[in-house]
Amino acid sequence: AWEVLPLLPGGCKQIWLVTSDFHMPRAAYLFEAVFASRGLALEVVQHPAESDCHGKAPAEDVSAINAQSLLQRLENEARFIR
Repeated sequence: AWEVLPLLPGGCKQIWLVTSDFHMPRAAYLFEAVFASRGLALEVVQHPAESDCHGKAPAEDVSAINAQSLLQRLENEARFIR
C-alpha cells in the first residue's frame, strides 16, 4: 500500500485492489489503513480472485479478519509457514 501512494495521480478517488480471495480482507484493511493515515479519502474497490488456498476461511468468516488486531492476524497466518 505504501508503494502505491507515489503512483496515484492527483485527484484519484478510488483504486481497484486485485488479489486472492484469501488475502483480500487483510490487503483491503492495509490499504484503507495506509490511506487513512495519510488523510486520503480513497475508496478501495475489492476485486478478489478465487483461490484454492488451503485453510481458507468460509466466505461468511472472511470479514471477521478486520476485527482482529494485527498481532492476531500475524499469529493466525504464521501457522501456514510453520
